[in-house]
Amino acid sequence: MAETELARAKKKAMNLLIDMDRTEKELHDKLIRAGFTEEASAEALQYVKSYGYIDDVRYAGHYLEVNRTRKSRKRLRFDLEKKGISREILDEIFFHTDDIDEKEQIRKLVEKKRKTLDLADPRQKNRLLAFLARRGYGSSDILQVIEENVSLDII
Repeated sequence: MAETELARAKKKAMNLLIDMDRTEKELHDKLIRAGFTEEASAEALQYVKSYGYIDDVRYAGHYLEVNRTRKSRKRLRFDLEKKGISREILDEIFFHTDDIDEKEQIRKLVEKKRKTLDLADPRQKNRLLAFLARRGYGSSDILQVIEENVSLDII
C-alpha cells in the first residue's frame, strides 16, 4: 500500500466524520466505495478510532436517545444492527434501557390514523394492525391500544 493512499484514506475518513457521526461499518463501507483498499480503509479506521472520533457504543447510545420516543425496541434494534452495531453492544445498551413506552407510541400513531380510519371496520382495523406490526410493535400491545380506541368510538 502506498503511503499516499493511507494519507488520503485518513483524510477522507476525517472528512466523512465532519458532517455526521457514523458507525465503524458505515465508515468502512464509505471508504471502500470511495476506492480505497481494504488495508488502507482498516488503517484509516484505526487512526480515527485512536482519537475517539468513532465509537459504536457512543453512536448506539445517542441513536437510542434520539429515537426512543418514535420507534419500537424491535425497530431500534433492527436499524442499529443494519448500521453495523454488534449484538453484544445492543444487548448491553438495551439492558440498561427500560423507559421506552411502546404503548404510548402506538397510542400516538393510532390517534393520528383515527382521523382517516374507521376502527369499527374490520378491513381498516386490519390495515392499521399490519401498519403497526411492520413498525415492530408487539401484537398484544397493538390489540390492547386499538381496543381502547374502539371502545372510545362506542361511547
